Amino acid sequence: MNKLRKLAPKTTYQKMILGFLLFGVLPLMVLGVIYFARYQKTAERVMIENYTQINEYFAKNTEDIIDSADEALGRLYDYSDESGLTVSSVLESDEVNDSQREMVIHNALQFSMESSPYIASERFCDQVGRVYSLYVDQDKVLRMDQTFTSLRELPDAGKDIRDLKVMETMPEESICVRSDDYIFSLSRNYMDISNIKLTKDRVLGTAYADINISILENVVDSMNVENGVFYIYNPSKGHYLYAEDPHVYRYESNPLSEYRSRISGENGLVSEHGKILLYRQLDGTDLYSVLLLNKHHMMGPYFQGRIFMILILCFVIFALMLLYMWFSNRLMAPAKQLKAGMEEVQKGNMGARVEIHTADEMEDIAEGFNQMAADLERYINRVYVAEIMRRDAELNALRMQIQPHYLYNTLDVIRMTALEQEDPKTARMLESLAFQLRYVMGSHTDRARLGDELKMLEEYFVIMRVRYEDRIALHIDVDEEDRALWIPKLILQPMIENAIRHGLRPKKEGGTIEIRTIRKENDLNIVLMDNGVGIDADRLAYVMDLVRSKDITAGVATGEVSVGMKNVYDRIRINCGEAYGYDIESIPGVGTIVTYHLPVWLQEDEGNNRGEKDGLASDHSG
Repeated sequence: MNKLRKLAPKTTYQKMILGFLLFGVLPLMVLGVIYFARYQKTAERVMIENYTQINEYFAKNTEDIIDSADEALGRLYDYSDESGLTVSSVLESDEVNDSQREMVIHNALQFSMESSPYIASERFCDQVGRVYSLYVDQDKVLRMDQTFTSLRELPDAGKDIRDLKVMETMPEESICVRSDDYIFSLSRNYMDISNIKLTKDRVLGTAYADINISILENVVDSMNVENGVFYIYNPSKGHYLYAEDPHVYRYESNPLSEYRSRISGENGLVSEHGKILLYRQLDGTDLYSVLLLNKHHMMGPYFQGRIFMILILCFVIFALMLLYMWFSNRLMAPAKQLKAGMEEVQKGNMGARVEIHTADEMEDIAEGFNQMAADLERYINRVYVAEIMRRDAELNALRMQIQPHYLYNTLDVIRMTALEQEDPKTARMLESLAFQLRYVMGSHTDRARLGDELKMLEEYFVIMRVRYEDRIALHIDVDEEDRALWIPKLILQPMIENAIRHGLRPKKEGGTIEIRTIRKENDLNIVLMDNGVGIDADRLAYVMDLVRSKDITAGVATGEVSVGMKNVYDRIRINCGEAYGYDIESIPGVGTIVTYHLPVWLQEDEGNNRGEKDGLASDHSG
């Protein structure tokens, strides 16, 4: 028992990890192993069924090829020329000369070949050993040193002499010159049909139909089976009608020798030594369509599926881990908040407070901590804060005097250096930057004359034109009377910057921004127009909804609306009243118009109490 207690988890975190492993990961792994074992059997069965159908398709195509050639051989009985001569008549008649006989048989062979697209050549051997041949490829010629005889004897035991015989594949060069192809031949005895009584016994000759093995190769290629090897095999004789490896036809290899005794019946399956052999007998023959598969290659899609399922399992475990971390953080969050609050107080931040609403003892501890921090803050304020704040105010005032002057003087020194180095463009940019800094930092009021704002924009465009290589321009059409009006400070520059960044910069040729004013009684409209790429209507409506939202952070954190756009709109409402602000209109591909709606202020302090009268100060105080 003592040993078990020593091994037991000591902390809540360790206990949660153990629980997660025992009740989360371990059950998933067991279920995964069971699922994979059952899925593998099902997948193997489905694979075998699919490959069986593929082998059936190959067998059926092979049967169709043989049947087509067999029917073509049968057409020799149907041929007769214009004078009524048939193959049978010219073979039986002594009155027909050799050339006439050769012409009739030649035409009969052509008549037969035309009925089947698979036959590459036909041969006919009569009773006395005369051989007649016809090739689709006219460059091929029959070897005259080859001996052919009619099949007077039964081709195979138990078969009729009229039955079709399918011979094994061989190099065509053995019967033909100028050929490197491989062929298999079908042969039938040509019977005497002039007398019904003699038809069963009297053979007039033997017809051969030669089929190029490439016909079967095309069938195999069309099936696009990468994980198996096809054969047409005669297990009783050990002969091959089709094999992908041509060495098989020359008896240099025998890939199915170990399965020869196992192939029997109409169809079947042999599985051993990591191989699966599927076979199916061709109708009316001793031949079998055989598909030899590598079991590992055949189950490749299953293994891919298994990897996919393992990835899913890993994802589920990862998701559970995230869920565990989230739950752990929720559990430990109050303690972390208290620790962070204590560290803030330790650093000197007496205003640090923690917000815990867990309805348990952690909430009581947090309230006690907050009360302690508040009491400590009040005590310290009585003794030290007043003196510290006085000294800090003096130091900050001194910094505010020193820093801007130092920056202005530094920029002026750099500008003079640029002029001495004969670089007026850089000097002008530095002068423009110094003007903008003085404008932004020089006065801490919230108002500025419209003319000063426009002057600042002109200086801003000095830098922008250099930045964009004079591809953008600024046109200002504002009279002197309107330039003397007061407006909230720095409300134009953010919208100008947006117009350049999102409207003009995407255009290769650049563009123009135009500023003009329209005064209507006590209202002033400032119109900014650009001929940029424009904004989609749905996107613009969504952005304006965020800009007009009472929430001052709406869309800013996510980047859906710029800080400048939101800040300008809220400042106008605070300084001028809820009736004021700005609108945006845009046509994609044409441009964008921003219209500011402002009151007419003739003096700097005019309308200073407007925001308080409209209740805006309280609206935005948070």
